[in-house]
Amino acid sequence: MPHIRPTHYALLTLLAASYTNLHPMQGEALGCRTQEYADRHDPPKHYQPHVAAMLGGALGDALGRVTEFKGLGQILNTYPNGCCSFEDFANRDWWNLPETFTDKRIAPYTDDTRMALVVAKGLLSSIHRGKSCDETMQEIAQLLIKDMNNDAFGWAAPYRAPGCACLNGISTIESRLQERRPQRNWWLGGDANAGGCGSVMRAHPFGLLFDEDKAAAWALEHSKITHGHAMALAASAAMAWGTARARLTNPYETEDGHEPSRQTAHELVDTIINGMALAATPYDTETAEKIKDAHQIAHKVRELLTPFDFNIHMALQDQEFRAFHKEVFERYPGWRADDAIAATVYAWALFPTNIRSAIYVGVHTPGDSDSIASMTGALAGALGGNIENLPTALLAQLEGSEELQRIGRKMGKLAS
Repeated sequence: MPHIRPTHYALLTLLAASYTNLHPMQGEALGCRTQEYADRHDPPKHYQPHVAAMLGGALGDALGRVTEFKGLGQILNTYPNGCCSFEDFANRDWWNLPETFTDKRIAPYTDDTRMALVVAKGLLSSIHRGKSCDETMQEIAQLLIKDMNNDAFGWAAPYRAPGCACLNGISTIESRLQERRPQRNWWLGGDANAGGCGSVMRAHPFGLLFDEDKAAAWALEHSKITHGHAMALAASAAMAWGTARARLTNPYETEDGHEPSRQTAHELVDTIINGMALAATPYDTETAEKIKDAHQIAHKVRELLTPFDFNIHMALQDQEFRAFHKEVFERYPGWRADDAIAATVYAWALFPTNIRSAIYVGVHTPGDSDSIASMTGALAGALGGNIENLPTALLAQLEGSEELQRIGRKMGKLAS
């Protein structure tokens, strides 16, 4: 990362100040979401970490779907006011989708959220029946097979852009089940060399139901259904551990009864991220080191966000800040599991409880935007627990919004 010079910091301060003094129409031209993306920490009337995590993950996924594979410059040129809502989508963003979505302008999510939903349903079913870890993995694997064969809306539908490792892994276990005597561990379909982000992107439901250690252990096992590489195991464990700790940490329970300060929120997330690195270490030290490195970069970038009062939309109008932002995601583009968890940690460390700002960071990346934004949204939702700052119109255009909320509420009732 470039060194943060005092003169650079002063320049950013001056730029931020001049931004606020622009003529109203000029300010609108530079960015209409200045207030919308203010970094607030207002306590919600109803703290709902399970629902917020499911919605946050899906929103990040659906918004990031249209920016994936695009460079940062291309994203900002295509979406001059930022890709913040589904109203910002270009016409081509609605192409090649089922009429169910295009007719009503309902934005679909990708295989990330669809598979996370399958995992959540498998876990809920398993808890109700008191199943063991091995039995639960079988349950999840069977549900993934069934959903893969749902041509119109399943996780393997072409418009959801499923990954090769997921397709290969689930196809492998489907073939095994057709044998006369399937092997005992038939659900272990993940190749030892499969280290993409296909399992970590669907790991957060474990953290919404179990404590940190159980969530990490079970998420790691579930990774083996499609991804057997050490980095995928480590990243899945870290993601589930972080989601669990975030969900169990209510940032609004302060001694003075007031909303937490930005500093308090950052201190909380810093502690959680340190724990995520520790959770990854036994399985892959390189993944753990990448988590630590991304976390350290986030500490530096917090300084750069300060002159902009942590308004990410406004900060990205600045060329110098954009250069820092771009470099982070060129280092951690997110296609591999270790890079995906590192990029997610970076974005979450900037906005621990603010779902929309956290998602914004992930969406505006020159890498695996949907996965990064989805994972970041899930973590910010689990810690912030606030769905009241998510506009009704935005949720109304999100695929399966009601189902996501229903699943979230069920998990909240059964969580340990």
